[in-house]
Amino acid sequence: MSQRKFQHNNYAVLTGWDRPLQYHFLLIEDITTPLDDEGIVFNNLHRRNPGMTLREIEDELNKLNIPIPPGLISDLKNDKITNVGNLTKDYGRTHG
Repeated sequence: MSQRKFQHNNYAVLTGWDRPLQYHFLLIEDITTPLDDEGIVFNNLHRRNPGMTLREIEDELNKLNIPIPPGLISDLKNDKITNVGNLTKDYGRTHG
């Protein structure tokens, strides 16, 4: 599984390629929510069909005005092509 993460304002984003399940995933959390509260803003596992396209990932981030880090989408595309596993990359904080 690849794990590509970044933060924007109060959002922590985790996305990547799930090699065993063969689809992209997306988790967006509000980091200002106390740990004992539900801080999940979006989780693809809450969908009827959890697999996500790159377009759907972009759409979910755009709904929350979360800028997409340079290179993220091409990295995710490559993760699928190479069926990558055990990769983690932190893009840091985005601005915008």
